[in-house]
Amino acid sequence: MSNVIVLFEVTIKDVKLENYLIQVVSLKNILSKANTFIGAERFLSLTVDGKILSKFE
Repeated sequence: MSNVIVLFEVTIKDVKLENYLIQVVSLKNILSKANTFIGAERFLSLTVDGKILSKFE
């Protein structure tokens, strides 16, 4: 079976960061049940405030 990588980019509004993080944890819990799940990473943009790239593989 081949690996699947899920990437998505979001721009977080001031008060929505906590909601975003709750959703990401929920997605990680779902994906972690797959035999091929390796991990999840998030990257914060250095040039655009509130922009986050999430990577699940």
